[in-house]
Amino acid sequence: MRIKEEYREETVIKKSRFIACIKTCKNEDEAREYIETIRNDYKDATHVCTAFICGSGTGSDVALTLSLPISTFAASLGYLTWVPLNHLLSEKAKKAAAKADTKTMELCQWGGLFNYFFFPFVLVLVALIAGSPVFEWLIKVIPTWITSGISAASGLLPALGFALLMQLTFSWKLSPYLFIGFVAVAFFNLSNVGVAIIGVILAVLAFNQNSESAGKDGTLDDNEI
Repeated sequence: MRIKEEYREETVIKKSRFIACIKTCKNEDEAREYIETIRNDYKDATHVCTAFICGSGTGSDVALTLSLPISTFAASLGYLTWVPLNHLLSEKAKKAAAKADTKTMELCQWGGLFNYFFFPFVLVLVALIAGSPVFEWLIKVIPTWITSGISAASGLLPALGFALLMQLTFSWKLSPYLFIGFVAVAFFNLSNVGVAIIGVILAVLAFNQNSESAGKDGTLDDNEI
């Protein structure tokens, strides 16, 4: 979608005027000239917020062609670099926490942050400089058994995430409530809001029942001293 001519829209909120201006420009110089025109048109404005995008003039098909090789290689590289490295750092931080070694814990935390952002930054930078043909060649160089194994492992990640969450939060005592929610969604097609309302009702009933039980346990008999 492309704007054929300049378009301006004004909205008043609590006696404050908000004016949006948009225009398609051929190059960066023309965009900057348009921004200066806006500044001159609204000299009494307290804030002038500007932004512009420099496009290549191509469509989404070209963007998809460029992004697929890069994203495929990034996924493969991620499971070979920053993902295992972060795991090693987290294990080291756990051992340091057991010894109350706060300095090592802090170093592991900063190392994990640096590792998580450094490798993607380098990858994106190289991608912008080299382009997709280099990554297409790298994908061909990587053995098939590695890429297929990574694809299979990435498909298991959502299930692994749910399993870890269930391990932390699941309780056989509270499992009936989980199955009530599952039945409500699977067989009665209730929305999330409907299930949430049922959950609130059950929570209130459980709270009232526990309060009554605590009150009965706390009452004293006439014969008790």
